[in-house]
Amino acid sequence: MDGYPIGPGANAPFGPAMASAPHRGLPGPGAAPSAARRRSNVIAIVAFVTAIAVLVGCAVALRRVPSASRTAAQASSGSAQGTTASVTLSADQVCANVTSAMSSIDGWTKSDGSAPDELTVLANDRTACGSGASDLTADQLSTMSSHTTDALLAWYSAMQPRYGSDTTLNYQLDGQWSDETRALKSAFSKDGWQDDPTYAAEQAAKLRTSIDSMQSHLDATFSDLHGRENAVAGIVLNDSASEADVWNAIDSATQAMGVTYAFGSDAADCGDAASQDETDDGSAIASFCFTDATTDHRNTITFVNDAADWNEIKANPFLLDATKHELAHRSISIVCGTTEPNIVGTRTEAVTNAYSFTYLGGDRQRSENMQAGLEDYQVQDQDIQVAQKIHDSGTCRW
Repeated sequence: MDGYPIGPGANAPFGPAMASAPHRGLPGPGAAPSAARRRSNVIAIVAFVTAIAVLVGCAVALRRVPSASRTAAQASSGSAQGTTASVTLSADQVCANVTSAMSSIDGWTKSDGSAPDELTVLANDRTACGSGASDLTADQLSTMSSHTTDALLAWYSAMQPRYGSDTTLNYQLDGQWSDETRALKSAFSKDGWQDDPTYAAEQAAKLRTSIDSMQSHLDATFSDLHGRENAVAGIVLNDSASEADVWNAIDSATQAMGVTYAFGSDAADCGDAASQDETDDGSAIASFCFTDATTDHRNTITFVNDAADWNEIKANPFLLDATKHELAHRSISIVCGTTEPNIVGTRTEAVTNAYSFTYLGGDRQRSENMQAGLEDYQVQDQDIQVAQKIHDSGTCRW
């Protein structure tokens, strides 16, 4: 028990100094003390007083040591807690973080065009700041800081699939590693965002700058692509066109898109067999290879001139439609970095046909007549809508 005395109590035996005094025997009754005895008594009394003083001193000291140690430990503990305590941001800083975050994620929408919940919450926080930051309570400020971090992390997660893939960006920019690509790669890090809303806001602003620069480059690429598609859409054939007319049209279409064509087997090596566009029954008459290894495949349409009915097909105006279908595969891969983006689901060929019919001038009636029985190629309204999302807004994921 803290503070309990260590020295002897009032009823305790004498201390060690008294107990060890020399024993001189017992005096007789009524005997007067001798001078030696008197000196002995004086010495004993002095020794007793000294022993008591020593014991009391020890008791005081022993009682004080735990108290002093505890005080030092408490001081040390208090100091350690002070260095690890969370920093409380001022109302002005919290509101500055909200404003910065809103600027970084401006324009962020879900696939259906609506605003994400995190963005809506942050917009409400900005309104609260505008009504008077000085009136915000500590709890409100803490909650707003959490909202800021949550919104930025959610925005990061939405941007990462679009801008976080070097391979995709490299493909979209036709294999040209740009300064924008390198800057974006260095900016794509969210380390420490969760722990510090101010740091998160600063890093998100840097990432947004890199994204804007990259998007500007991509916009120019897509604008050029769409201009070329418009030119191809203007190249048409009627059903009575001659073989010469067919190949003149194919020449014009491929040149307008900046690609070439070649002839080969339906077993031609794409570098990635899964990326080769073929019909399910192996009756392909044209193919496009999607591969990251080289732009040679990406800029070439291959006609399968060993197909069983090639001699008939090579003079059929449908071959122009088939060419446009392969060019549509290429356009989708330029926009999305793959011929099979998430948004198409299991309807790759149908969406590609929809893209061709809508943006490259493919003849839908002629194609559907020639592809009768190939269900994967039959276009439905939803396929037209998906193709529109890819073309108009670069939306490649649901």
